[in-house]
Amino acid sequence: MKDTGSFLLSLLVHLAIGWGILVQMSNRVYLLEGGTLPVIQASFVADKYQYKSIEKEIEKELNQEKKRDEEAEKQAKLEEKEKLEEEKKEKAEREKEAELRKAKDEQEKANKEAAEKAEEDRLELVRKEAKEKKKKKEEDRKKEEKKKEDDRKKAEKKKEEDRKKEEKKKKLAELKKKKKAERKVFDKKMKKLRDKAMKKELRDERRRDRKQKAVAARDALHKEMDNEKPAKRAGVKGGSRNATLRGKYITAIQRKIQSNWIKPPSADGPIKCRLRVVQSRGGYVKSVRVTNCNGDALLNSSLETAVRKADPLPYLGFEKVFEGDLNLIYEPKK
Repeated sequence: MKDTGSFLLSLLVHLAIGWGILVQMSNRVYLLEGGTLPVIQASFVADKYQYKSIEKEIEKELNQEKKRDEEAEKQAKLEEKEKLEEEKKEKAEREKEAELRKAKDEQEKANKEAAEKAEEDRLELVRKEAKEKKKKKEEDRKKEEKKKEDDRKKAEKKKEEDRKKEEKKKKLAELKKKKKAERKVFDKKMKKLRDKAMKKELRDERRRDRKQKAVAARDALHKEMDNEKPAKRAGVKGGSRNATLRGKYITAIQRKIQSNWIKPPSADGPIKCRLRVVQSRGGYVKSVRVTNCNGDALLNSSLETAVRKADPLPYLGFEKVFEGDLNLIYEPKK
């Protein structure tokens, strides 16, 4: 509508301009033919006023047309809005009806499923009761069988325990008999060793005297040589060598005692004893005593015998660390 009004206004304006041009041309022709100009000017002014009046009428008509268009557009929008609201309302009603139908269908379905479930639960309860009865009957049968089996096992267990007790008693008697025989053999062997050691000690007594004289002379020579060494060589360095030498000396003595030791039957578990050995130059044993030992009298006796059998103890090469009264911790490895 707006485009149509603009077109009409433009058309009227062009027509008016064309009409004015024609009037001017007519006036010029009139002047050329001898007419008077004032008449023509008055006529042109009248035409100009008439043109403005026409222009105002056209503008008024266009404004009215624009107003009508705006009202028509407003009415169309209002009708469109009412139409949308009506459609929305109808859609809401349709959706509500659909929801009601759906709720009804779901309720009917739920009622049907509840009825089916109730029937299924009833049947399941019947089956469960029958199953429980069968299970209880089976459990009673198994309990009876288990009781019989337990009674049988108890009887067999008691019989086995009595047999084991008798066997243990028999083994204990055999073990006592065996230990007694071993003790007897050990005592016999120890007596033989002691007798042999005493004989050996008597035989070696003269030899010790001869060797002691030779050792005394050699020790005197060594002492004289040691006194001639500078003080610097007798310092910390020499002490460290002597400490290492003494460790080797004790190890050599323990090894020799170990090689001559016979473990008694009563010696069970780890053994740790303190030995005090009195010896003369050359390693000849004068006396031996076992103290702080975790064994019995047989163990003490076996260790004393081992020390005497090891006579003479290691000496050569260990003269500098020799100890006439030697105390050592001895732990047999056998």
